[in-house]
Amino acid sequence: MVWQVVACVLTAAGLMLFLWCLAGAFLLPVAGENLTMVCRAKGDAPELEQTVRSFAWLRGTGMVELPLQILDCGMTPQARRRAERLARQHPYIQLIAQGATDEQEDAAVGRPGDDSRQCDGGGLSE
Repeated sequence: MVWQVVACVLTAAGLMLFLWCLAGAFLLPVAGENLTMVCRAKGDAPELEQTVRSFAWLRGTGMVELPLQILDCGMTPQARRRAERLARQHPYIQLIAQGATDEQEDAAVGRPGDDSRQCDGGGLSE
């Protein structure tokens, strides 16, 4: 009886390990030389540090290996200084200035016209 319980527990654990590895193979890691994560920051950007911390956690776990670009969509000077500090702390973060060239913004968010939400807070437009 005891051996049957032990065998069932080991079988269940093995099955869970197999499913965990299978899910990891399909989902992780996200990487690619043409992929970039873009974070649009506007105003005081109170969510910026939490977003960067979350992204740093994802990179630390190996779930993503993408660079992060912070797109300045009209940040306040204080928020801009915070974004610059974050970019200095993390080598994979690039800050794209509001007055950036069209090529820099295109590289950050795609060609103009591809996404009407570029600096509109990410909301949907009609």
